[in-house]
Amino acid sequence: MKAIYYADTTTIFFKGSNVVADDYTLKANETFEDPSGKKEPAKLVNGSWVDATAEEHQQYIKDQVKTDNATQQPSGVNQAMNKLGLQVASLTAENK
Repeated sequence: MKAIYYADTTTIFFKGSNVVADDYTLKANETFEDPSGKKEPAKLVNGSWVDATAEEHQQYIKDQVKTDNATQQPSGVNQAMNKLGLQVASLTAENK
């Protein structure tokens, strides 16, 4: 078994990896070369990973921060639990 690393077919940026049999034949946009350590998002050019440009890397970082911030929003369940907690606190205060 060995690892392959592949790029998105339209952007040529690193997309993911997979484990394959030792006799696996590479397809288009695949390589056995590990892109770890490359400036993200690494690009697959002629079977080798190339660092992103400074501009691409800065945009990648900005996009990651946006994604992280978007995923940090409370889930619907957590929002509902928060509302119930506020209602309980309000009713408790009224009962006093």
